[in-house]
Amino acid sequence: MTRKISDMVENFNLTAMKQYISIFAAGVTVLLSAVSCNKESISSVNTLSATASISECSGTKCTYTDLGSGNALKVDWASSESFKAYFTGGSSPLVFSKKNSGSFVATDVPEGVSASTPFVGIYGEKATYDPATGKYSVDFSGQDGTLENLARYDVMVASSTIDAEGLHFPFAHKCAFLRITLQDDAYTEGSHKDSDSSAEGRKDFKIKFSNCTLADNNMSVSGFTSGAFTVSFKLKTELADNEKRVIYVAIPAMSLTKKSGSLGFSGGTMDIVGEGYHKTVNANVTFEAGKVYETTITYFCGTAHDLPQW
Repeated sequence: MTRKISDMVENFNLTAMKQYISIFAAGVTVLLSAVSCNKESISSVNTLSATASISECSGTKCTYTDLGSGNALKVDWASSESFKAYFTGGSSPLVFSKKNSGSFVATDVPEGVSASTPFVGIYGEKATYDPATGKYSVDFSGQDGTLENLARYDVMVASSTIDAEGLHFPFAHKCAFLRITLQDDAYTEGSHKDSDSSAEGRKDFKIKFSNCTLADNNMSVSGFTSGAFTVSFKLKTELADNEKRVIYVAIPAMSLTKKSGSLGFSGGTMDIVGEGYHKTVNANVTFEAGKVYETTITYFCGTAHDLPQW
């Protein structure tokens, strides 16, 4: 089941998936395994064991399979992975790595650090955390539109808990995902390849979100300036005539407030018009963490036709 967001930038037609990105029911927490040692035993050695969970998945690393339009991304888990656990006073985080039993183990644990130490777990190659401020930052640059690349930006955060079962990290997603269909449409005026098109221009992708507020006050995002956020990169290959291609983009969970009197235009000129696959999102809409959203972007040869650039 899907819902249309009608007040997108012109022709945006964003569709929000009600399903989360997993094949599991939303909100179900699955423990990886029973912890391998109890609270008392782990505090007396230089290793520390824990379990971790994600509300949509079980395991330790997301890989993604597209189930097609109208469906969420299928999430599977790799056999091994790790996450970082930060704590106050630590010069560097502990690294918890998955073992065959399904539990995670950190080695070289400093003296005085135990299961009862409050930790903040960070999952995701593109995220860093500062225990002194309680803030974490995410760098969304380097995306390439592929599913394989997407996992680097699936940032998740957990505050550790401890009970009779031991140490546990209940991770929560902090990013939303876009499934974007790029298309070369020969019947859309100004869009199709012509004598003014360039090979490099036809590989240019750019999506801009206007008037944004991040969902998590503890998150900072590289390149997030004056309430605007942009993802841009070059496609590995240009689209053939009339081709449709699905790409994937990670964005921070955030809310957008539509600018008054604007529908993709600013000061009488378009926000994004250059050659390539470009779009501005100017709407009253919320991108929720862990959910997938869909849209379509058609190639446009604006730069070559002397239209104003973003």
